[in-house]
Amino acid sequence: MDMPVKALPRRACSPGKHDRQSSKPKSPGLQTTIRAELAGANISVALGITVEANAPVLELCRKLVSAGHDPGSRLESFRDNVLCLIVRSIGEGARLEIDGHGAGFRPVGSGGIASPMRQIERGGL
Repeated sequence: MDMPVKALPRRACSPGKHDRQSSKPKSPGLQTTIRAELAGANISVALGITVEANAPVLELCRKLVSAGHDPGSRLESFRDNVLCLIVRSIGEGARLEIDGHGAGFRPVGSGGIASPMRQIERGGL
């Protein structure tokens, strides 16, 4: 879902450090950094890709990898020009989801294990 996101002013920093918009490595062995912007509680935008999800940065990682960007690229997420989250590699972020217990991460699709239910005998309580 493409949603308009206001353009934020460029952050004062060394030239090119946070302004790289390509995930294509300039030379072998160098990790490329992708800059993402967070908007609201559930929207993330980078390289022309906009996602809306409960974990927007992880969903953005999945979309970037499926769009053909280098899975080894680093992702820096900003909110109002404040760096708030770094993903070591979008390939790693694409394989994670929020842990169902409210803190931490787990591999995508691993699901949580529900608490065992107490067996109730037939015939009433």
